[in-house]
Amino acid sequence: MNRKAAVLILAVGLSCGCASAPVVAVKAGYDSRKVGRVALLDFDDFRGQAGSGQTVSQALEPYLLSAGYSLVERTQVRRVLQEQAFDQSGSVAQDAIRTLGRLLSVQAAVLGLVTSFAAEQSQVYMQNVSNVAYNPVYETVQVPGRKGEVRTRQVLGHYDVTTTNEHIPATFETPGSVAFSARLVDVATGEVLWTGSTSGSGDTAAGAADGAAKRLMNALKKAWPAAKP
Repeated sequence: MNRKAAVLILAVGLSCGCASAPVVAVKAGYDSRKVGRVALLDFDDFRGQAGSGQTVSQALEPYLLSAGYSLVERTQVRRVLQEQAFDQSGSVAQDAIRTLGRLLSVQAAVLGLVTSFAAEQSQVYMQNVSNVAYNPVYETVQVPGRKGEVRTRQVLGHYDVTTTNEHIPATFETPGSVAFSARLVDVATGEVLWTGSTSGSGDTAAGAADGAAKRLMNALKKAWPAAKP
């Protein structure tokens, strides 16, 4: 195997990603036009992955906007949560959500939980590649000429086979992957207006989150045509 082949196999074998279909549910008969301003909270981090919740909620933000929701600036949401000493994530209690709704004048809040999160990784290791060379070896032979004279000429006798081993760097790349659940909650009643879960993979964890967020919102639009306020 030569150097190009070794690298090509790695690239092809690791370039694919996968994503599961979103699972969504909506409250029957709810008039989505009642949802005006919405507060988007940072999702609960996946264990051991600080900041993963913020990555996912940030990815969901533009798709909520494109769906027609009016979002409160996220720094305002964080500031109110901090001032009120509330949990800064999707674990906010119902009393806190109701207070948040009153202080920010929002009708609903989007909360969520990151259930899986793996950042992209790139590792380099040394791979042993064997190179085989065949070197011709010529011999001098005597042959009679037409007039009885003796002539010499070079003929191929055999091949010397030389094997060399070479250590070359090969890159092993693992794509990023994300899975999360999200829900839209009425801040006054605590009712869940819609809920969904999804997952995805991509070149980076942020890219995986973006793709998963897009699929989730598309699934919600199909399940709840009136979801756009």
